[in-house]
Amino acid sequence: MNGELDQTQARPNEIDTDERAVRDVIFREINAFFSRDFESWQDCYLHSDRLRSVMMSHDLGLDVRQGWADHVEGVRLHFESTTPHDSTWEKNIEQVEIRGDVAWLICRARNNSSLCMMGESYETIILERHHGKWKIVCCDVLASRSYRNRDRRIAVDAEGSIVGLDERSEQYLRQHPAFTIRRGRLRAVDSTVDRELQAAIGRAGALHGYFEQVAFARFEGQRFAYPIVLERTDGDGHEVVMLTVEDRLTYLDFSTSEATTARIDISATIFSLSDNQQRIVQGVIAGKSLPRIAACLGISPSTAKTHLQRVYQKTGTSTMTALVRTLLSVG
Repeated sequence: MNGELDQTQARPNEIDTDERAVRDVIFREINAFFSRDFESWQDCYLHSDRLRSVMMSHDLGLDVRQGWADHVEGVRLHFESTTPHDSTWEKNIEQVEIRGDVAWLICRARNNSSLCMMGESYETIILERHHGKWKIVCCDVLASRSYRNRDRRIAVDAEGSIVGLDERSEQYLRQHPAFTIRRGRLRAVDSTVDRELQAAIGRAGALHGYFEQVAFARFEGQRFAYPIVLERTDGDGHEVVMLTVEDRLTYLDFSTSEATTARIDISATIFSLSDNQQRIVQGVIAGKSLPRIAACLGISPSTAKTHLQRVYQKTGTSTMTALVRTLLSVG
């Protein structure tokens, strides 16, 4: 394998044979990768300094490998640190183009394992024919995060239909007194809340495209995030469901996240909240009632109420629900 392309051109009646051979390389590579069959895996690649692989994923960031030595080093480490298993990917080759001794493919794959951090991948793969055999010379992979690894998060598409719901999230949702699943869509039991929820999902769905998100962030000064505030049926505080957009999906987050904490910090700066007022706000955001907040902070309920009233004045709100929505709408 000297990296020199064959100069012979494929005849028209050889195209189908070439396409089958190219597809065979792609599926041999992925099966060998998951079974940790190094010899079969390495046989699918061109061993040349021209080999290039690019992996971009939400969780792991960007990884660029230039040349066979660099590429194989990373894969060897992966093989040595993991155990063989059946492929959990469903790969669909959407387009194949062959010109002489060069072939390029566009693939889309979906992972079916709850243990994998990646959900879908979008791949562009280039192969060259060397000494009669097709070899991978370039592979670019863009991978989205798997919604299956997100506890108490629900993914819906642009039309509002649920497309991501793991077992734990489903159990949590079915036990939730304020929500229900109706005809494959998430609905709120209270009609007023449901109208707000459906409007927010529709607004988020209009931002699923990359350029739509860029335009929104440029105009608003922040990425899309919308809080739905629910009064608890037991009267003890409230609950927040945060809507965000990511990987062309809308996520409904029922749990407190790092993003929520960051928004509290930003709100404290914007509204000039004191340390004591910020502690009250943190309790409010966490869904605690004022008596519980006072008990947690070791202060009297009247002192907690005084702090809360001052927060209301600074934020221009008068209820906990309005306060939570205001505080979480920044950042």
